[in-house]
Amino acid sequence: MRGWNGSGWPNSSRAGRAPSAANASELFDLARRRAGNWPGARTVAVGDTPLDVSSAHAAGCHSIAVTTGSYGREALADADAVIADLGELAGALAAL
Repeated sequence: MRGWNGSGWPNSSRAGRAPSAANASELFDLARRRAGNWPGARTVAVGDTPLDVSSAHAAGCHSIAVTTGSYGREALADADAVIADLGELAGALAAL
């Protein structure tokens, strides 16, 4: 994978560059392969940025957004579910 080393960590040549959904979705693909080709439709990403949401969707995964970071519900509205904190995660997972 261009820009990533074999361990899944960014190469130093990418350090300091803004991440993109395309690059982040590569990490989902890598993790799913390492999990025995786990299907994207059964994969859920939890994050707190619009990039987290778009990266999950670009990789064919579900996304749950948490409003504990800098972004509110409106900015995270493209997620499959938006929760206020991780205490709501079990319910959001059950609803997917």
